[in-house]
Amino acid sequence: MAILFSPYGSVLHPPSMRLTILSMWFLSLLALCVAVGCSPTKAAPPALASPPVETDKAPIQGESNRRIDESVVVPVTNAGGGSAATQDGGSCLGLPPLKTDPSNARSAVPPERRNIEGNTLQTCSLSPLTGWFRDGLCRTDDRDRGIHVVCASVNEAFLTFTKERGNDLSTPKPKYGFPGLKPGDRWCLCAARWYEAQRAGKAPSVVLDATHEKALTVVPLDILRKNRSVNKK
Repeated sequence: MAILFSPYGSVLHPPSMRLTILSMWFLSLLALCVAVGCSPTKAAPPALASPPVETDKAPIQGESNRRIDESVVVPVTNAGGGSAATQDGGSCLGLPPLKTDPSNARSAVPPERRNIEGNTLQTCSLSPLTGWFRDGLCRTDDRDRGIHVVCASVNEAFLTFTKERGNDLSTPKPKYGFPGLKPGDRWCLCAARWYEAQRAGKAPSVVLDATHEKALTVVPLDILRKNRSVNKK
């Protein structure tokens, strides 16, 4: 006979019943251990990075590629075509454009110094000193509402015409350092006033290489050319 302990106190059990009770306890403990995860577990090994896969696949037909070395960006010709790829990334690399059109001479002259022919603006007059900036050039900026950009060799007909319209250019104005114009003087005229005089048959001749290209926003180029000055000063 053996003595086993139970919640109900000490009880005497025969050997056969003792084995049965021990078996039940063992199975209960085993089930509880499985339920709470008593069994040790191993951490899963870290996944290994897949090795790079080499391929001998050819580039897609027509795809643009670039080759960059230490100093330039060289376009690679499109497969099956003869034109070079556009260098969109040149500015990102801090590199200048690869090519410029040498035939476009107008683009080589800064806009503020460009005449109506696309060349460098020449001096209109230093005596009397003319120009919106009083530097002898018929250049302009956004503050010049009259657009004083037409370099003209004034004549008597024009001086009379503009005086009748309230802009007296023949009378000296010492307060403004203006000596007054006489026939033959060159002056940077308002483009709209010159065009008005031209339509009235009173326009003075134009010095083309000293006339700023902004005049073309008011007067057509062919009209300016028809009224060009043939005298050199």
